[in-house]
Amino acid sequence: MVEKADIVVVGAGMVGLAAAGALVQALAGRWRVILVDAADPIAPVDTPIKTLRVSALSPASLAQIDALGALDTIVAAAQVYRDMRVWDASGGPFEPGAVHFSAADGPHTTLGSIVENARVRAALLSAVSEHGVDVRFNKRLVKLDQQRGGQRLQFADDSAIDARLVVGADGANSVTRRLLGVESAVKHYTQSALVCHANAELSHEATAWQQFNPDGPLALLPLADGRVSIVCSSQHQHVAELVGATDAALGDALTDLSNNALGRLQPDSARASFPLSAAQAARYSVGRAVLIGDAAHRVHPLAGQGANLGFADVTELVAQLIAVRASHDPGEDSALRRFARRRRREARQTIIALDGLQRLFDGDSPARRRVRINGMRWFDAVPAAKRVAMMAAMGVDLASRTSAT
Repeated sequence: MVEKADIVVVGAGMVGLAAAGALVQALAGRWRVILVDAADPIAPVDTPIKTLRVSALSPASLAQIDALGALDTIVAAAQVYRDMRVWDASGGPFEPGAVHFSAADGPHTTLGSIVENARVRAALLSAVSEHGVDVRFNKRLVKLDQQRGGQRLQFADDSAIDARLVVGADGANSVTRRLLGVESAVKHYTQSALVCHANAELSHEATAWQQFNPDGPLALLPLADGRVSIVCSSQHQHVAELVGATDAALGDALTDLSNNALGRLQPDSARASFPLSAAQAARYSVGRAVLIGDAAHRVHPLAGQGANLGFADVTELVAQLIAVRASHDPGEDSALRRFARRRRREARQTIIALDGLQRLFDGDSPARRRVRINGMRWFDAVPAAKRVAMMAAMGVDLASRTSAT
């Protein structure tokens, strides 16, 4: 017997969990929402900052988590940051040409928070379950069949669900996207990223630090336990060498690559690496299914906007479904098309902007160095430009603010 649901969300990452919870909450439980994930159940997180994967969540993304009642359980291990300093390797974080963002110049008291992904997922799982989302793990999607008025999801355990709307939130290697036959345009960069946590000789001062080196950016993100989370982008071979280096050698390299911005850096965790790429799905909606988060788009990590773009997808999807709830049809084509059009445009703009930044800071020719240093000096000296960039990073909808004034 085939089970029936109004909405099935595929993928229990941060964005998928937030989508399932927000849909149930915003629609007052009128539609049945099931969340499925191919992996094992999410384990509770009872020790601070045990894993490497962290995100820089904007105030807008944190507000979504808070609305679901999940924020209180992560704040103890979340590190707010009120400042961000960005500079070229030829200078330093406090020298002319460096760019300084401060929450004091924006609409929020912070620029965001650095949070451990595993902790956010565990908190969201508890919250969405309380909201009435039916969460099921070890459910591997193997087939999608377009039905009249919906999609039939078939799983490896031979079970099936008929849904009026499928929300694919199953990450960069999305099975949902593949089963829908949606192509994804991928750009592979020549760099990989090393990720680890480190002790710093100097305090991180609740500040996100980022130096642009000729081979790629180095980010030092503040953690609640006083350490910094490091994302070091460089050529593939160089990253492989760093991953295999001794703690002392890696510490020397990271200290040098950061121009001693926080003094001596000493690795204090496991290490991981991943190749850098950007991607954009050809379509965000097809046949009563939509794609959100990394299933729809993936951006260069230099500005830390990947997770925030996914949370913004959730906001738009919920808004569109609220607008058509009187029709009692979560898969109404006009709503899904509006969602897809708006979110694909936003993601494309972000991908282009971050790719442009990556190109500007890639390489160390004298001419290119002069252009970027002069550009950063101009940017730091123009408060209006900095404010627009900062508000965008914090998830402030500039278009709606403009139209409201």
